[in-house]
Amino acid sequence: MRQSSIQRAPWLTLLLVSATPRILGAFLLPNAFGDAYVYIRDIGTLSTKMRAGTFTITDLYGFWLPLYQFIAALLNVVLGNGFYAGKFVAAVFGVGVCLLVYQLTWQLTGHRTAALLA
Repeated sequence: MRQSSIQRAPWLTLLLVSATPRILGAFLLPNAFGDAYVYIRDIGTLSTKMRAGTFTITDLYGFWLPLYQFIAALLNVVLGNGFYAGKFVAAVFGVGVCLLVYQLTWQLTGHRTAALLA
C-alpha cells in the first residue's frame, strides 16, 4: 500500500503543476489567437450536426488532424460554448503532453528528477 502511494505522488504532483496554469490560463487569459479562435466555426458546425443527428465521418474531411475539432465538438454538444470547449480541449491536451514527456523521460533515463525537470 505504501509503495503504491509513493509511486503515485510524482504523477499527482505533475498533474497539479501542469494542469493548474493550463486550465486557469485557458479560461482567464485573453488570447486573440490559438485553436479556440481558429476552429470555433468548425467546432460549432460539427456540434450542430451532432445535435441534429446528421453528423457523418465525411464531415471531418478537409482537416489535417480532425481529432481536436471532433473532441471539441463533442464537448460543445454538452457545454454549448464552442470557444470554451476548444480552449478546454487544448488545455487538457497540453497536460497530456506534459505527462507523456514525464513518462518517456523516466523510461529512457530512469531518473525521476530528470523526468520531472523535462
